[in-house]
Amino acid sequence: MLSVAQMNRVRVVYKDDKGHVQISDTLKVNADRSNEMSLFPVQSALAMYVAEKAMAGCWPVVVLNDWDEHYLSLIRNILMAEGKLPSVYTTLVFAAGPNGIDSVAEAISEGDDYPAILLPSDDEGREVKARLLAGKYKNHADKVKEISDFLPKAVKFEDLIPTTFIEIFSRNYLTHLLGKGFVYDDKRDLLEQVNEYAKQNEIALPANYRIQIAKRMKLNTMQRYKDVRIKPSYMSDWVKIWSALLKEK
Repeated sequence: MLSVAQMNRVRVVYKDDKGHVQISDTLKVNADRSNEMSLFPVQSALAMYVAEKAMAGCWPVVVLNDWDEHYLSLIRNILMAEGKLPSVYTTLVFAAGPNGIDSVAEAISEGDDYPAILLPSDDEGREVKARLLAGKYKNHADKVKEISDFLPKAVKFEDLIPTTFIEIFSRNYLTHLLGKGFVYDDKRDLLEQVNEYAKQNEIALPANYRIQIAKRMKLNTMQRYKDVRIKPSYMSDWVKIWSALLKEK
């Protein structure tokens, strides 16, 4: 194990692209990425240090997928910036995946105080919900929510994002991903449009394209959201969701 207080003593040993052994005190990945694996212990030490500080006294919320995490964090950040979300508690959002959500929830619980879980209202989300309620959350059913509990027509986390945000994001990012011919239709589902356009134009989407869209939309929106009017209905829905997630604290 590495101590972050002694990082100055750490040296990275790796093979360069010519097979030669190199020793370096530069704790960052080289352009050729040849020492990336050697840096894993350093990155793990830093991650554990940051996690320990951040999780102390925080109020965690667990979601299913990485893209869910980005969208929920985006909503939280805007509500906090607008003064509509109490900042008494630090809230951290964890994406655990369908196979790890049980274990993550148990690992960050305090005794019998399990964290809130927010799931999409699709087949995968409801399958995970049923499993949780039959297992670890059998006695904590009120802490397992799905987004349709708040918004009956919402199925996935993308449905929580205003179309005005998506339209601006589309012009700033999706045209780079799909080409300038892509034009977002605010009356249709975003992911369906992306997949349909990619198929019609024989564009190979990256395997993690849904995560990248969510991540970049969060960054893009936080930079521009003050320039876009957010309908009161969205604000009301967002407050409803986060209030429900925090009320058990």
